Amino acid sequence: MSDKKHTPEPFGYFKAEPFGWTDCAETDDGAVPLYKKQDIETLMKQLDHLNRLCEFNERTMAELEKQRDELLAALERIRKQQETIGATGNSAWTTADFAIASAKGGA
Repeated sequence: MSDKKHTPEPFGYFKAEPFGWTDCAETDDGAVPLYKKQDIETLMKQLDHLNRLCEFNERTMAELEKQRDELLAALERIRKQQETIGATGNSAWTTADFAIASAKGGA
């Protein structure tokens, strides 16, 4: 393996020629930078911002799923308590049972 640090190619300044682009110096007439450090830094900042948003969304989604599961468990406990005391057939519980099944993907 080589000990040389890899530099992405092409990199630097170029100018348009009739049959393509030619390597040139920054000071040459018609020189165009292929990559500008400022542009790369701006893109890196945007990428960092997007990564932070993704992390936030993942945490938020996990928290929402946990809350949903807790609510479903609470509804399930209440429904079972109602069954124990004989409060079955109530249309509100039929609706709650449907909501529970829907949230679990069963409806």
